[in-house]
This record gives sequence, structure tokens and C-alpha cells, in this order.
Amino acid sequence: MELAAVLDALRPLADKSSVRCQEVLEGLCLEFTDACDIFVVDQRQFESLRQRMPATAARHLVAQFQNLDQQRSAVLHGLRHWCHEMEMTVEPSLTGIWQVDRNGGMSTIDVGHHLTRLLQRRSPAEALQTLAQGLHFEKLSRSEAKRLIEIPEAPQQTPVHKRSDAETISHWSAQFEPLFTESYAKRMARYRRKNPWFDLCERLRERLGNENVGPEICSKKPVLWIEFRDGFDQMKFHYGGHYWKRLLNRYGSLEGIEEHIVQQFNRLDAARTQTIETLETLLAELGCVKDRFHWNRSGWWYGTTHQQFHFDPRTSLTRRLYRHAPVDFLSRWFQEQGLGDQITPSKINAAVAQPKQAIPERLLPPQPFEKGPQLDEVDALDFEAIDRIAAHYIEAFREEAQLEKVRRPLFTLPPMSFWELPQWFARGHDTWVDDAWWIDQARTHWDRWEVESKRRKRQPPLDQMVAFILLAYGDDKPREALADYYPEGSFYHPEAIDDGLSWAMEGELPWSMFDYDESIFPVQLGKLPPILARKRVTEFREEQRQAEPRELFDEDGPLRLIAALDSVSAHEWMTPTEIAAVHQVCLQWASATDDMTRFWFHAPLQIAANFGWRDVVERLAQNPSVATSLTTGVLGRWYHADFVLWGSLVLPGSYIARWSARLLLRDEEAEAAAEVQRIQKDLFQVSNRKLFPNPEETLQTLMEGQTRGQRQQKLAAAVAWHRCREAGLR
Repeated sequence: MELAAVLDALRPLADKSSVRCQEVLEGLCLEFTDACDIFVVDQRQFESLRQRMPATAARHLVAQFQNLDQQRSAVLHGLRHWCHEMEMTVEPSLTGIWQVDRNGGMSTIDVGHHLTRLLQRRSPAEALQTLAQGLHFEKLSRSEAKRLIEIPEAPQQTPVHKRSDAETISHWSAQFEPLFTESYAKRMARYRRKNPWFDLCERLRERLGNENVGPEICSKKPVLWIEFRDGFDQMKFHYGGHYWKRLLNRYGSLEGIEEHIVQQFNRLDAARTQTIETLETLLAELGCVKDRFHWNRSGWWYGTTHQQFHFDPRTSLTRRLYRHAPVDFLSRWFQEQGLGDQITPSKINAAVAQPKQAIPERLLPPQPFEKGPQLDEVDALDFEAIDRIAAHYIEAFREEAQLEKVRRPLFTLPPMSFWELPQWFARGHDTWVDDAWWIDQARTHWDRWEVESKRRKRQPPLDQMVAFILLAYGDDKPREALADYYPEGSFYHPEAIDDGLSWAMEGELPWSMFDYDESIFPVQLGKLPPILARKRVTEFREEQRQAEPRELFDEDGPLRLIAALDSVSAHEWMTPTEIAAVHQVCLQWASATDDMTRFWFHAPLQIAANFGWRDVVERLAQNPSVATSLTTGVLGRWYHADFVLWGSLVLPGSYIARWSARLLLRDEEAEAAAEVQRIQKDLFQVSNRKLFPNPEETLQTLMEGQTRGQRQQKLAAAVAWHRCREAGLR
């Protein structure tokens, strides 16, 4: 009897029972009534029924499914009842991850495949009790669980009222209030009396209602700071030694110092707010936008097409507002920027009185795209020289991978780890190193480990990646050793084994990787399991409905879920309309010129590689903003490696080759030194030297790390260049 015969007998039975089915490469998926999980009929299910007739096996599978379906419904029914009785709000989701809210305390509960596995080993009451334990709100006894499951009527609606933020804060404050005992209050009062600066700090917090008040720990001199409400500068003053005596002589008492500081802070805070709001209102009227990427503390940039007008909201603004009114400061600033003819003092005064206008934000290039960095044309490249450089880095990788121990690694990651990363190695297709090379290296390392294990009384550490590679290629040599190794080392726990190795041994371990929502299925094992693929698509649909258009391109946006899908699974669980819509989103990403940070997120390229959408890279080649995005500042350069690797898998040709050549011809030592110099300036400029007693050692460590990172980028460029040459680039 074959699986196909069982499936043929199963389809009419499922249709007669009105069970939703989905055909997949592995077999047939039956969806439970709650739509939070599926029952997969595949080769593994078939093995236990091989001796039966197809019709008998089909009836057995339907009965097994219906039993699980009834038990799941009973558990979810009881769970809703319990949440209602405990005054908890439940938000069901087809992903199987339900949100539970109680008095502002949030938790999640997995009622997807995790619940199905529970019911295959335990009774419904025990399964409900286990689910309730994961919420950490209330304990559910066995008798209560049985009572909830046996309630005949449908559960009532869970409470829809949610406490406001103020109510939530008040509730939890009341819970923790007993911790602040009378003795603690007395000790705090005594400490405040003995430490005037601490007493002043507490007084300022009480007066200003601002928690951002405290001592500067890393400063060379004792300093108290109060952060302005815009969050871009602080008001600082010394409180130690003769500074404190000078303040007392000038203002007479601690109360006098407090009053002076509060008045000065309120005046400066109001002046800063008025200045910033008026400035942005006037610039918005001129059609300017604000560069939204300003975390590097270099100030703000405004402009229409690129960074044209610079404004520093930090200490320099505070110092000027000590002496000048906001209108006078703004008038001078606009004159310095060459906008004095358009923005007159009378217009500034009018803007101060009118309602403020929000200014749009996006990432602005430092200069127009046509004047920005450009890639060399293919005809200008010295192919022979670049071939030698690429071969050098690939050969260096091969040599390091063959070493038994690596004292000074060349790259950021261990060599064998590159096999698991799909952008670095496409199983069955890549030739910079092929499958036979990985198998040979893994067997060599494994043989060394076995020899070392026999020589030592205690087993040496196991290289899990080596075992994973062998298992993935069908070599079962590590399987028996793994089964002995982990119990003997008391490491028989999911967190002790890498995710890839756990997936390779799925079904042979006491736990299941399906129970871990954050686990990533390794691409090198092939097609995603149907349970996981369906869940990813369901999560994508829910997140897409709630996401803003710009959030689609964020690192944590919905596209990351589609990037984790292989093409076969995507066509099984997504509609043609959905796939076409994702294709259009990837093309929009490749055509974007309004926000360069999009090209720092490579899920669209990964999706294009999975689906074979070559036009995505063709759009990138036509986009003038890509070169500016990936070559401006430090951040863009972080993403070069993945950009060229994924791009070379989508369309290995002249465009990716130009990028690869640019990376290969860079001076890695100079790049690393420049980066360390920038870090050194930020690290040591204002820091207390006690935090870094050996700055030379710190700088050496930074230099080694930066150099390895630069080499790894060059290795990525070498791999991409090799792929382009293999594709016929001449």
C-alpha cells in the first residue's frame, strides 16, 4: 500500500465531514475547527498504518483527527471560560498565539501545534492546566480544569473593558506599595539629610515631575543633570566641593538653590520647545522635510531633496538661548542658512503665535543622487586583478576551515557556520565551495572528534555544526553519538542544542521544535514543514493588515515572514494574488528613492532569490539612490555583505559584479582603522578613565574585531564575484 492510495481514500471522507483540506507536497493537511493548527497526513503518519487497507487507514486517520479536534475545542472552550471567570481579556488569533490581558499585565498562550502535541500525550484537563500554568496569573487545579471543560453551554464573551494607563499604573502601584515600609522611608530621609546633592535631586524630581534627573556617573567632576523635555540636551550644574559652597553662598539655602534651578530650567525648556517648533513650522512651509535618521548626535538636517540646512538642538542651542530670545536666535539662524530673504523677523513672530505645523520626516542623502558616490562601469574593471583578490579570500576561507584549531580567526564567524546561512551557500548550486567540499570537511572534523573522544577520559566539546552538516547530507554517523553525548553530559535540553541540529533530529528528541515560536527552520534542510509554513503565512496576513505602508520595509516588518518561506511552501499556502502583491512590494522596495534605509533591510532580496524574481535586481540597477544609501556613513556599509550575496543569488551579472569589485578593492586595514578611530572618539572623549583602565588593550580588541568584519565583507564580495563569473560575466 502506498501513501497516495490512502490520500485518495481520505479526500472523500474529509469532504463528507466538511473538513477543510490543503494539498501539500508531503501529503494532505486537515484543518481543525478552531483554525489554529492542522493535522498533517504524510509519510510519517502513513508508516504506522502501512499494513492496513487504504479505506481502513483513511477511516482511522479521520477518527484520529476528529478526536483531536473535539479535544482541542473542549480545551479552548474551557480556556475561554476560565479567562472570563478570572476577568482576563483574550484576543484569539489564527496563528495560535493568543494574547491575554489582566489588569494591564500581558501574556501569551500557544494554542497552536503546542496544544495538539499536549493532547497527544495528556488528557484535555491536564492540557488545559498546562496552558494555564504558562500564563503565570493564577494556578488552575485539576478539578477546576475538569469542571471548565465539561461546561455544556458556550463561553460568555470575555471582558472587553481595558483599564487606562493611569488605572493600570495605580493598580500596580498599590500592589507594590507594601514594599515601601516605614523603616525604608526613615532610612531614605536620613540619607537625604546627610547627602545634600541627593536631597536636591529628589526635590527637583518632585518639583518638575521629571524622572530624568540624576548624577553624571562617568563625568570627571560631580555633576547633576536635568534632561529637557525634548530629549536632546540636558541642563547640568556642579554639586561637589567648592561649587556647592559657591551655590550656598549665592542662594542662601538648599531651598534657594532649588528655586533658582527650577526657574532657570523652566525658562530654557520653554525657550527650546518654542524655538524647535517654530523652526520646523517655517521649514515645513518652505516644503522641507526632516532627516529622520539623527541618532548619531551630529544634529538635524533639513532640505527638499538632500541635506541642505543643519540645526544642532544640543548644547549649542541651550547656550545661545541663555543670552538670546528664540525670535532673535531664529532670525540669525535663517540668515546664516541663506534664507533671510524668505524668513523675515516679522514672519518668525507670526509663526510663534500661530499653531505649530508638523514637518514630514524621511532619510535625506548628504547630496543629490547624481552628485553622490557612483559605481565603476564593468568595462573599467580589471577582471584578472579582481579574480586574484577573490580567489585569495576564498582560499583563505578554505584553509581556515581545514584547521583543527584556529588561534587567530580571519573572519567574524567560524568557517563551518557559513554553510547554514543561505545567502553564503546555496546547496546544490554554489561552486565557490560545493556540497562535496562541505561533506569532506565535516567528516574530517568528525573523525578528529572521535579520535579525541577515545583518547580522553572526558569527551571533548562537540561541534554541533559538523554533526548538523553530516545529518543534513544523509550521513547518520553522528546520530548514535549524539544520543549518547547529551544525556551523559546532562545537556538534554532544547537550549543545549543548536536549532539546526534539533530540526535535523526532529521526532527523535524529547521535545519538538514546533513548540518554539522563535525557532528558524534551516533552509539547507529543504522545504518548510507544512505546520510551520502555514503558521508563517497566517502571521504575515495578520501583521500585514495592521502594518503601516512604511512598516512593510522595516527589519521587523511582515516581509521577514515571507522571506523565511521557500517557493514551494509559499505557493501551497498563499494565493496567487498574495504572491503577486508581495512581488509588487519587492519592486517598490527596489525603486524607492525617498528613504534610503530601506536598502539596509534585505528581506525583499531574499524573497526575490526564493522566487527567482530577477526584475527586483534590475530595478535596483536603475535606482540612483542605492549607491548613496550603501556608501554613506558607517551604517550603510554594515549591509554590504548581505546585499551582494543575496543579489548574486537573484541575478548574478554586471550590477552585482560592480558592487563586489568595489568591496574587493577597498583597503580593509584603512577601513578598520577609520572605524576604530571613530569609536575611540566616542568611547574615550567624556568617559571616566576608570571604566577603561587599559585603553590600548581596548583599542587592540576593537581593531581585531573591525578587521575580521572587513575581511568577512571581502569574502562575501569574493563569493558574489565568483557567482557572477560563473554566470558568464566576461
